[in-house]
Amino acid sequence: MLGLQFIGVAAPRPRRPRVLVAEDHPLLRRAIRVALERDGYDVLEAGNGLELVDRLQETMVAGEPAPDLVLSDQGLPLATGLEVLGRLREAQWPLPFVLMLDGPVDGRLEADAYRLGARAVLAKPFGLEQLRATVRAALALPAEEVTA
Repeated sequence: MLGLQFIGVAAPRPRRPRVLVAEDHPLLRRAIRVALERDGYDVLEAGNGLELVDRLQETMVAGEPAPDLVLSDQGLPLATGLEVLGRLREAQWPLPFVLMLDGPVDGRLEADAYRLGARAVLAKPFGLEQLRATVRAALALPAEEVTA
């Protein structure tokens, strides 16, 4: 036995992954939040594209860690998910991003999302298991692997 004793010193807990959910439908946003929180994620919310940008800027100004992932609806009012993703890439911010699309996936939108570095495109409606799997997979990739 080494006889080491630590008194009054607790090892820092690892930070829970943070997901910023941008969805303009409050019930769907809440359902996503509840599912992700149950899986151990901290969740931030935005109801439109400008609010999404504001939330990202607030974390920078407050010196908080940026979200580990943005999960954004394409059809957000005031700025679409793809527009926000484009702005992030213009600012050279390789934040992991998943774009949610209403209905069948539009091949052009999907191609644009991947060209801008989206980790995944998720078609609505989706099941909670598909959401969970997509979030886990998107977070598994290092941020440096995102193409700008």
